[in-house]
Order: sequence, then structure tokens, then C-alpha cells
Amino acid sequence: ENKAEAKAPAAPKAADAAAEKPPAATAPSADAPASVSASGAATKAVSLSQDPVLDYGFYRQFWGLQEVLQYPERLFEQRREENWYAFYKFVSDLLKLFQKYPVQDSGRQRWVRQEPAPLRHTPRAKALGNQLDDPNFRIQLLTQIMIAFQTLEQDNSSNSNRPIKRQPDSVRNQFNELKRTCEAVLQQTREGFPDMLKHLLKREAQWLDWKSAGCREFERNSLEMLNAKIPPADSLSRTAMAPQPAKPRLQPYLNSFLKTMKNPAFPEAPTMLSDPEEAAKATRVNMMRTNCDQYLDRLIEEDKPENGIEDEYKAKRNKVFMWQCRRLFSQQYLRIYTKKEVGAMTEFMWQCR
Repeated sequence: ENKAEAKAPAAPKAADAAAEKPPAATAPSADAPASVSASGAATKAVSLSQDPVLDYGFYRQFWGLQEVLQYPERLFEQRREENWYAFYKFVSDLLKLFQKYPVQDSGRQRWVRQEPAPLRHTPRAKALGNQLDDPNFRIQLLTQIMIAFQTLEQDNSSNSNRPIKRQPDSVRNQFNELKRTCEAVLQQTREGFPDMLKHLLKREAQWLDWKSAGCREFERNSLEMLNAKIPPADSLSRTAMAPQPAKPRLQPYLNSFLKTMKNPAFPEAPTMLSDPEEAAKATRVNMMRTNCDQYLDRLIEEDKPENGIEDEYKAKRNKVFMWQCRRLFSQQYLRIYTKKEVGAMTEFMWQCR
């Protein structure tokens, strides 16, 4: 969108700006005078957005850099030697403006109030000043320039017809000057960022060299082979003691189990009853028979009309109770009941079977 606006001369703002300025706009200088107010008094610009050099011509040249940064090898194409000098002049002036109006990355501070609608997202010519005052915007732009410089320094790049090392000394000096200035502005904007960027670009250059060499296998040598030094051997002491076996560390449940087995405290056996009848009543078989009789007595008592129990409140309507009653009856009396001669089985007996 920024490129489209910069290349649209039919827009009203572009037409007004073109009518006021000559068509061949040159890069503005960073040492431009301060703006003059309506009363005639000179006011000093506090930020880059207030500097009068930010006009429509500056806006077009700024976004025109994107094509150069995308194809940096075009700076040194044959019959276009003026491309590098125009690029060098504009980028030098831009870096001077960055040094004149320094900003610091707010992300390194503890807390910064979030902007509701940042103006740096607005693709308009008047918003360029706010964009250049944004530290993240400056870091992104300078990172693009450093990547373009890295591309020009690669001798094995297939797209680069004339890399920077084949240029005259004057061009190489200008190239190195721009690179040092970009690193200084990056360090000023965010401390420690140039070191990280250099590390990443160095890894990228190594990867390109490895790819251009045919992806050969890496050869690694140990430090002992390179230095030809034998590492000192460990000497044993004459009074060395035999290694003591370490005490095993068990899980908590195993420790409690071993303590119980070491000193078990089993419950005492129950005493035998002297009376045989009392002993028979204490058995589980007798208790189950007693429970069965209680269940059946309840069903019989509820079926008697003289008790006056309504049908919906009887225990036979309780499914759990009837399931327990059938189970107890089958355990105690099912064999006896089948031996009797009964003409018709009731529903209760069918369910017991």
C-alpha cells in the first residue's frame, strides 16, 4: 500500500506536492533548518515527525528503498553506476536523522502503556514521521539494510553479478561507512541487538558457503588431536577405601511394608464359644438364613388385608429389596421348594429361577 501510494501521481496530495516541488526531488539533508511558525518565530523540532524535511518527496524516496533492498544486486548493474550513489546519499541522510533524533526501544522498559491505535500502521504520507519515531520500525528497516549488505558481501551468490569486493576503493569505503553507521544506530535504538544480528548473519553466511560447496560433510577433530597433548591420568591413593554400597532408597509404601513384616502385630484369634448352639448362630450361614426369614416375613405380613397397607407402599414394589429377597431365597430354600409338588409356579419363583 505504501508503494502504491508513492507511485500514484494522480492523487490530490501527490499533485499538490508535485506542483510545489520540482519533479526531480533530491534527498533532503539532515541538517535542514528548523521550521518556522505562522508568527515568524523559529521553533526547534523535538522529534523526527516534526522535522520539515519529511515531505512528500522524502516519502517517495523512502518507500522506493524497498525495491533496492529486495534486489540489492541492482545497485551495481552495468550502465547504472548512479544507483549506488543515490542509495548512499539517501541512506546517509536517513541515518543522520536517526542519530539526530534518537529513540529507545520501549520493550526494554518494565511497563509501557499500550497504544489504542498505533499511527505506525497507517500507510499515509503524513504518518511517515510517526513511523520513523517508532523504535521497532527503525530496527526493522535497519535490519533490512544489514541483510542487503550481507547479500552484497557474498562472493558465491548466483544473483550478484558484481559483488562489493569487485568495486573500487571509494565505493567500498562508502559501503563500510554505511554499515558501521547502521550498527551504531541499532546499538543506540536497542542495546545488544547488533551482536545478535551479526551472529545470525554469520550463521547464514556459513550455511550459504556450505551449500555452494556441494553440502559436504563436516569434519570435526578433537582438541587432543589438534593440541597433541595427552590428558593427565587420575592417580589412585594408597589409603583408598573400598567403595561402600549405597543404601537403597525405596518407595514409601515399601518401607512401611518392611516395617510391618519386621514386627507384625496380627489380631488375636477369636475365642471358641463353649455352647454349640451359640457357636452355630454366630456362623455366616445362620445369619443369611435369619435375614432371608426376615425378608419373607415382611412380604407375608404386608400381603395380609387386616394390616391395611396400600399396594404402592409395599416392599414388593422396591426393586432392590426384591432382588435381595430373591437372592437369599435361592440360597436357602430353592432346592426344598423344587422338590415339592406345586402345580403352578408364582411370578416370584420364576424370577428366582
